[in-house]
Amino acid sequence: MSSSAFLYGTLQRYSPPTWADPIRFKPTSYVKLALRPTPIHQWHLPGVPSGYQVWVKRDDMTGSVLGGNKIRKLEFLLADALERGCDSVITSGSLQSNHCRATALAARQLGLQPHLLLRWKGDMPKDLGAVGSEGNLLLDRAAGARIILTPHVRSERDTGPTQHEYATVTKTLHQMVTEYAEKLRYIHTTAFIMFCVIKINC
Repeated sequence: MSSSAFLYGTLQRYSPPTWADPIRFKPTSYVKLALRPTPIHQWHLPGVPSGYQVWVKRDDMTGSVLGGNKIRKLEFLLADALERGCDSVITSGSLQSNHCRATALAARQLGLQPHLLLRWKGDMPKDLGAVGSEGNLLLDRAAGARIILTPHVRSERDTGPTQHEYATVTKTLHQMVTEYAEKLRYIHTTAFIMFCVIKINC
């Protein structure tokens, strides 16, 4: 068995690149969830203009269950949760969110309880069973994630969450922290700065 296999799921120290020095909050550790580096394969596609080549970074081969490239940010975000002594993580997304699915599965691998705030369009169902168990939602349930539906409301000009959505999420977060978890880490759906810092670690 390779040495990397023994490191899987364990906290490792991380030294950010020097160009990340101006960033105030930088990761200092990560938890190994992916097999890196993933290969880069050339694709010979019809119709490619002369002088151009198409190459694909195969992040479907990270070895993480259905994580794809999302596992890269989760290696750092979940490491932060472990270092803080969290027993649960919470994140949000659409009903079929790939991010939520990847977070739920990776969290379970590390012994963390996943909580998912999933946005529901239309009238809120009285029973969670009414939303079904298909696609990513099936995998969320299989991971034992606690699923909470939140209203999905958008104004005509605003593509981001409305104040009503934020209020609902904030209230739910407070209830979950006080009732369901001793220590809970919120996993933001984007984490742009984190993504920029870690993307070099391919």
